[in-house]
Amino acid sequence: MVGRGEMTERPGELRSHRQQDGTLLLDYGGPVVAISIPHEGIARIRLAATGTFKNRQSWSPLSPEPDLDPPPVEVHVDGGGAVELSSELLTVRAEPSGARVCVTERSTGRALLRDGPEDGPSWQEDGSAAWAHEMPWGEHYFGLGNRTGVLDKRGRCFEFWTTDRFEVQGAGTNELYQAIPFYLAMDEEGRAHGLFLNNTHRCQFDLSDELNQRQVIRVTGGEVDQYVIAGPTPAEVLERYTRLTGRPTLPPRWAFGYQQARWGYSSAKEIKEIAQRLRAVRMPADVIYIDIERQDGYRVFTWNRERFPDPAGLIRELREMGFRVGLVLSVGVKYQPEGGYDVYTEGAERGYFLPEGDGPLLRHLWPGLAAFPDFSRPEVRAWWGNLYESAVADGARVFVNDMNEPSMRSGPIMEPSARLVSPPGETAVGPMDERTTHAEVHNIYGDLEDRAADEALRRFLPDERHLLVTRAGFAGTQRLAATWTGDNASYWEHMEMSLPQLLNLGLSGMPFAGADIGGFYADCQPELLARWFQLGAFYPIAKQNNAKPCRPQEPWVFGPEIEATCRRVLELRYRMLPYLYTVAAEASRPPSLIHTSLCPHS
Repeated sequence: MVGRGEMTERPGELRSHRQQDGTLLLDYGGPVVAISIPHEGIARIRLAATGTFKNRQSWSPLSPEPDLDPPPVEVHVDGGGAVELSSELLTVRAEPSGARVCVTERSTGRALLRDGPEDGPSWQEDGSAAWAHEMPWGEHYFGLGNRTGVLDKRGRCFEFWTTDRFEVQGAGTNELYQAIPFYLAMDEEGRAHGLFLNNTHRCQFDLSDELNQRQVIRVTGGEVDQYVIAGPTPAEVLERYTRLTGRPTLPPRWAFGYQQARWGYSSAKEIKEIAQRLRAVRMPADVIYIDIERQDGYRVFTWNRERFPDPAGLIRELREMGFRVGLVLSVGVKYQPEGGYDVYTEGAERGYFLPEGDGPLLRHLWPGLAAFPDFSRPEVRAWWGNLYESAVADGARVFVNDMNEPSMRSGPIMEPSARLVSPPGETAVGPMDERTTHAEVHNIYGDLEDRAADEALRRFLPDERHLLVTRAGFAGTQRLAATWTGDNASYWEHMEMSLPQLLNLGLSGMPFAGADIGGFYADCQPELLARWFQLGAFYPIAKQNNAKPCRPQEPWVFGPEIEATCRRVLELRYRMLPYLYTVAAEASRPPSLIHTSLCPHS
């Protein structure tokens, strides 16, 4: 993935070191390593192969005002020339040759992260870089965002590149919708630490070298900027990690009720019939979704007035029945240069879309050819956020930012030959004083859209909490939105797979997540639906959803026995709501999680 086949360079001997504002700067003959302890229990280790570090960008995924309190530190040089930066809790040691490092707990001497004799940083002329560390026997790795497969991620190599994985998912699937370059490691004695890579380029955590007990962090561009986070408990690791990247936002209480959705509810009449049926069969439910079928030709922020003649009236009627209404929004804006669609006209006239040549970059999505906003620019985020106002005025309180990896196709989206594509990596984006390329911001494209929506919704609803849900995300997205695991299918294996997926999202700082109960694609079978409801009733977000080409799978479609099973388990969830909301509140101010493996409490 990163710079294979090119000449690899490494740091030489340590020439000098100096301390600047609490940061230890080590010059290895041009390349510079910066070591700091920005908060007790968090060590930051950065490599600048050119000797110059980048300033924080306005679109950085880290919290703009992290709750950090740098502790007093001291510098020590030992007889062999190694330089150490120490706080009361941690010591970071830099060796005099090769910039190899070791992070230890001072009280126990336990190494949280250590470079072996052949390890340390390296880089190549194409801008890629890597840092190799030891991977001790008996150490297990969790988190890493939305991942298929088993809970423990040791033994595999993981790419971070937000991807619309609409094909069948399985244990070997790599890139998915969220790219969160953070792991929580635990040794055989249950002691934990974490590692977060602060880099938004395509990157990789290679945990596959079992024979040499070696892990390698690789990036295709930017700095190898690592935060080593102490425990010793998993809860303390997550507390420090979310102190750095942001605390999870607490959804409103009603968001923990059952949520009913389907891509295919195509008229106000059908939506009302579903809502009435939920109430008639006494199925507990709090949220009902209106998907993209409501739109005029799949134009985002529009309604088809023939099938939905009175959106505000429909939402008001559903609210009187006890439902909050959720709207699904796809990120592609229909290309309509002839006029008549204000969202496209405004975006094009102001130059707000990703560029290609002399015009906007155009790829296929639901409306056909579509343009895609450049969310790395603050004025574009402000414009996009303001577009939510009419839906808020109509009464919507749930918003799903979908297809925001960003997802796009080479041809019409429903044609089998259409390929999944990404904007060219060299596409110029960002404010004029922070110009960069799409390659650097691809992984935070969805996160930046979520910032636009969250800031606007907080402004439009100052005294009322909303629920924002996103499909794509990065480290820090937890402070903006909840998420889900994406396009699963109606297979027993996918029901089983949802557990480690959700647990690892929680262990990545994203506690408010769910999987589509019953599966999104394929035809669900009666027993699978019942069993999935019995499991999904205990997801943090309990939402049933499926795709319109597939068999309906509302709780009543398979007859009274399956319906009764679904009702009983949802009634149990509702009896547990006081408990669920209590732990949800705790999860928004760690150390705690709402849906987790037992390890954070060990």
